[in-house]
Amino acid sequence: MRQSFFAFAACVCVLAVAACGSKSAGIVAAGTGAEIAPAGSIAFVSIDVDQATGQWQKLAGLLDRVTGLSGLDRLAGGACLRSVPSALGKSVGVAVLPVEGGSHAGVVLMTRPADTSAAKQALARGIGAECVAEIRARVRPAKSAGVKSARKSPQLVLRHATRETGGWLLISDSSATIDRLEREAKKGTLAGSNAFRSAFAALPENALVRAYFSGEAVSSAVADLSGDTSGFVAAKAKPDWVALSARATPGGLRLDGTVSGVEAANAPNSLIDEAPAGSRLALSFNGSSYGLDKALEKLTSDAMTGSELTRIETYLGLTPDDLTALARSEITLFTGEPGPAGENAVAVDPRTGKISGQAGLGLELRGAGASETARKIEKGLPALASFLKGATRRISLNGVNARELTLGALRFYIAGVAGKMLLSADETVIGRRARLSSTRSYRAAERALRLPAKNAGVLFARLDQASDRNRSALLVYLDASGSTLRIHGVLSIG
Repeated sequence: MRQSFFAFAACVCVLAVAACGSKSAGIVAAGTGAEIAPAGSIAFVSIDVDQATGQWQKLAGLLDRVTGLSGLDRLAGGACLRSVPSALGKSVGVAVLPVEGGSHAGVVLMTRPADTSAAKQALARGIGAECVAEIRARVRPAKSAGVKSARKSPQLVLRHATRETGGWLLISDSSATIDRLEREAKKGTLAGSNAFRSAFAALPENALVRAYFSGEAVSSAVADLSGDTSGFVAAKAKPDWVALSARATPGGLRLDGTVSGVEAANAPNSLIDEAPAGSRLALSFNGSSYGLDKALEKLTSDAMTGSELTRIETYLGLTPDDLTALARSEITLFTGEPGPAGENAVAVDPRTGKISGQAGLGLELRGAGASETARKIEKGLPALASFLKGATRRISLNGVNARELTLGALRFYIAGVAGKMLLSADETVIGRRARLSSTRSYRAAERALRLPAKNAGVLFARLDQASDRNRSALLVYLDASGSTLRIHGVLSIG
């Protein structure tokens, strides 16, 4: 049953991350549970569940309107949020302890209820019947007719351990996890940590959710996502800390946050507007914001990687300056709808070479000489394809001259047009006229956020299953200042 508890705790944490002018840091952190959480916690989330403030109810109402939050709304839909017992108190803290001895990371929920006995009874009763009925209806829609009524649905009771200490009620999967939290807290608490205090001081005090992540946790997550086994990515992407917050607004959630200890700079970046209209996810940034051109120069001078880059340049007829210019360009990566089976990874049909799963996977660059460099690559591809035992051919895609590269079961397309280079695994992307900026979901989010022409990166994610259905989308941009990145975003729900 341990997994059941962690499913619930993970829901809370994911909500904090996806949902993501104050007083002194000590006052800001007061009453959150940071006073009893260990200083070594890799993450800490404070959630306002006070029925009187209305933030929690607003969030429940917002989630009722979302149709495409995938797994999140299946386990934390509006009915589930409303079933959180008011007896638990005005706020809930979630402390995530680091992995110890190869075991799972410990998760402890903490709250300060007015009536501890009532809170324990509420926990014993479990999540409300309405929530159980909603989960059944969403996870197994074909069998939802078998649920006669929410009133007759059984409660969802999570096995857990509780402990009272200093007016706090601690909740976890086992007493051993609570023992560990109390043992490690004796060495120092988050409330006494300079990093945590600085992180929470940077967030709005009246937010629905405030979250803190240690630098080690973030760099480890980045390495896992990138498949980095050498530790190179983790070493380069290691901030001091990351802080995120979310507060409810009439149209969705307003997101604010800070990343401390990462060198970046603002630069012209508006290419995300031109990503394909069908993009479900798009990431845009300027290579110069993160020194990609300088990093490429270092790779060129490196004894191991320099020779390989030189060989590629020779085959494609490029100069080092061509590659450096590309690394200094505006860059957008995008992906379209999942395939019929909803794959999370790219799948290749060995018979046709078609890439399914994340259809529309592509890369677009705009900068000095980008389209000319693309044409050089097109011209040099036959020689490179021959070396790689592949093949190329000239084709026309949506009125644009392009080159197709086939390597075994893989097929890619490249074209240079209107000062841009386009690389894609989907031929429908090149020459497509419909842009992301013309879609309802993007326009609704952009109106609420107003992207600046210069920034350190933009992320867009559409939450609806179809681009023309609703307007639910996440839009976030980064604003750089020295070694600090400010996060500003909206989760627009329509």
